[in-house]
Amino acid sequence: MGEASLAGRGTTRVMEADGIPTAYLMRSVPGQPVLQGPVEPLLAHSRREPSRVMSVLSVLRADEAMLSKLRRMPNQLTLIRLLSVPAMWICAILGSERGIGLGLIVAGLTDLIDGPLARRLNQTSQFGARFDSLADQFVQLSAIAWVYILMPEIFSENRLLSLAAIGVYLTSLSVGVLKFRRIANLHLYLSKVAGLVLYVFVIHAFLVERYSPTLFLLAISAFIISSAETLLLQTLVARVDENIGSVLFLRLSQDHPLRRLARLLP
Repeated sequence: MGEASLAGRGTTRVMEADGIPTAYLMRSVPGQPVLQGPVEPLLAHSRREPSRVMSVLSVLRADEAMLSKLRRMPNQLTLIRLLSVPAMWICAILGSERGIGLGLIVAGLTDLIDGPLARRLNQTSQFGARFDSLADQFVQLSAIAWVYILMPEIFSENRLLSLAAIGVYLTSLSVGVLKFRRIANLHLYLSKVAGLVLYVFVIHAFLVERYSPTLFLLAISAFIISSAETLLLQTLVARVDENIGSVLFLRLSQDHPLRRLARLLP
């Protein structure tokens, strides 16, 4: 490992293997990559293995692009939700139901805010939609595990409904991954409603340390219906459309009054 400068523009650290640099990049001017290192070895190495040099540069540029996306406020809120999952797992291991409840409040608020904020700031993107869905799946799958670990009576007293909900949800998730090779982030309105009801049910159960049968029935019913709609849409569409909204909108044009009205929803 060494340091060198080029044309007085600065210094950078260069990783070497057998005396030959294998990665080198600096940004002396924002947005303009400048190669650095022992000049002759670098030039000689780039002439011998130009594809290797370009591969290193492409990886470094991809990392920079990822960091740029994560600097956006909506994606930072999604990141907070994603990072809250390990913290809540620690609470689950320690048996702290209220700790999970408080963590789910944070996760729920970020889930409620990130989408509308992205639209308001004109920062919607395919990356943001996929990142949001990834965070949602981590929270939902973990919440099922936390309920099973800390409140097994919910499953034992409602075995058929619980198995039906988990079965439809996992089938929907699997079909999306197999068909589209990724989580199908459809962002359906019914899924948003079901997610909100589920958050209320689980947060209430963990904070008061017992579950409400009425809230459970509402939450599990909404969850089954929304998962079934997602499964149905995934079998009908040929590609993922994050803006489809509902199976009822499948045949409607983008400028249809119902679609415009639905866009006003958070």
